Amino acid sequence: MFGSDEIASLSGWSTDGLRDLRRRGSLDEIGKPGADGDWRYSRRDAAAMWLAGIFHERDRGADLRHVFRQAETLADELLAHLDGRPAKRFAVSTHVRHADDEGIGRLTGWSVAWHDSLDAIDMPGLVAIEAIDLRSLARLAPDPLRRAPA
Repeated sequence: MFGSDEIASLSGWSTDGLRDLRRRGSLDEIGKPGADGDWRYSRRDAAAMWLAGIFHERDRGADLRHVFRQAETLADELLAHLDGRPAKRFAVSTHVRHADDEGIGRLTGWSVAWHDSLDAIDMPGLVAIEAIDLRSLARLAPDPLRRAPA
């Protein structure tokens, strides 16, 4: 288990920032309150927090609830890479143009699809993809995330 200070160090979020994120509801699914009043975080929670820090750094304007949901979705696969278990390499968000009744079309976005190769992504109306390379992220992961599960 990780404490708030460890999560702050690992993720780049300050302890005050973590409290603020929790008050705003962005961390509803991450961490559990400890008997001492401090929040405790599993290794999976820590992985999600680390990923969320990277995603937030990449796009400071992104909705934080979305950032944390995205990170939670990817945490298990990241840990599988860290532990040497079979895992998909890429989590891909596709942006697809769908024709509507007037033929103008609408663009839809983020839905996670898991792929081993970006060459496999081919769909009607594909406009853009955002691929997160979890194998590469695992190579960059900080040492505390590399601890074998208990």
